[in-house]
Amino acid sequence: MNIALIVEWIDASRGGAETSTIQFVKHLVDLGIDVQVITRSQDTASVPCPVNTVSVLSPAKATATAAFCKEADRVAESLNPDLIHALVPSMVADIYQPRGGTYRETQLRNIATRRSAISRLLKRLMLAMNVKQRQLARLEARMLQRADGPQAIALSDYVVRQLQQHHGLPPERITKIFNGVDPIEFDEATRLAKREAIRLQYGIEDGQYLVLMAANNLRLKGAETWLRALAKIKNSNHSVHSIIAGNGNPTPWLRLASKLGTNDRVTFAGHTDDISAYYHAADVLVHPTFYDPCSRVVLEARSIGLPVITTRYDGAAEVVDPGINGFIIDESSDDDALAAAVCKTLDAIGSGATTRKQPESVAGFTMREHAEAVVRLYEHLLSTRSR
Repeated sequence: MNIALIVEWIDASRGGAETSTIQFVKHLVDLGIDVQVITRSQDTASVPCPVNTVSVLSPAKATATAAFCKEADRVAESLNPDLIHALVPSMVADIYQPRGGTYRETQLRNIATRRSAISRLLKRLMLAMNVKQRQLARLEARMLQRADGPQAIALSDYVVRQLQQHHGLPPERITKIFNGVDPIEFDEATRLAKREAIRLQYGIEDGQYLVLMAANNLRLKGAETWLRALAKIKNSNHSVHSIIAGNGNPTPWLRLASKLGTNDRVTFAGHTDDISAYYHAADVLVHPTFYDPCSRVVLEARSIGLPVITTRYDGAAEVVDPGINGFIIDESSDDDALAAAVCKTLDAIGSGATTRKQPESVAGFTMREHAEAVVRLYEHLLSTRSR
C-alpha cells in the first residue's frame, strides 16, 4: 500500500505535533506501509521514509502555508499513491487529519486566552486581519464542506465536536482515532535517580512538592492561570515549587510571577531534550490549556502514572479519571479551581492514595495503536473504492 502523507513541517525541534508525526510515520513503516512524505521541512534526517521537500515561492510569509498546500497537492498526485493522507487542507486528499484541530476552533480558543473584553476584541480583530488564518480557514471549509470531500480523522471527541459544529460534517465522514504517544520507559530505579537529579539541579527542598508544566506556547497553555493558582497555593499548607519547561519566552511570565510574589516558587527551565526526566521528578503535571486537540504531554505523563490536571478544552482529558489520576477543570482561566485541584492531588499523594511505583496501562493511547487504526481506515477506504 502506497500512501502520500502531506505535512507542512516534520522537524521534531519545532514541537510536539511534529514529534508525533515522526512517531506516527515510523509505526506506519513498521506496519509495512510504503509512505512518501511531502513537506516544507529541510531537516528530515529522522524521517524513516522517502521525503519530497517542497520549496514554496510566496511573496509573503503569511501566504506561504496556502502556497505549500497547493504545491503539495500537485506533488502528491504526481506520485500516484493509493491514498493521499493530508495533515493540512488539501483539495486532493482522501483523508484529512487536523492534528491541530480545526482552524476555526483554534481562532476561538486563542481569543479566549485574553482576560478582558477589550483584549479579546482586539485579538478577534487581529485574527480577522490575519491573511494566513483567513486563507487556511477558508481552504479547510471548502475542502470539508464538499460532498466528495475527504474522510476526516479526529484525534479526540473534542475534535469530533469541532468538525460537526464548524463544518457540519456528518458522522459517516468522521473517524475518531484517539491520539497516541510512544510510552516513556519506566522503572522505579530510573524514576528515583532522575527525580533526585532534577530536584538537586533546581534546589527543590526535601519535603517540597514539585509541580511540572511543560509547554512552548505559554499563553495558550495557561501559564497565567497556573502562576495565579500557584500564588494561592503558596498561602496554603502545601510547600510547592514549580518547574515550567519549554521553549516559550519566559520574560512576561517572570514579571507576573514577581508581581504575584511567586518568583521564588517557580523556575523556567527552557528547552529540554529529556522531558521524561521532569516527568519522573514531578509529583503532578498541570496543563491548564486554553486549547489542545489532544495533548501529548498529558498522554506521556499518564503513561508513567503521573497525576495530571488539565481542562475540558484538551482532548486528552479523556484519559483523566477525576479524583483518581487527576482532575479536569471547566474553564482554563479558573485559577481558583486549578489551585484547589492541585491541593486535592497533593493531599492524595501525601496520604498514600496515589503511587508512582507502577505505571498504569497505556492501552488505548499508544502511537502503535493509533497507527494500526489508521491502517485499518486505509484498508477500508481502498476496499470501498474497489467495490
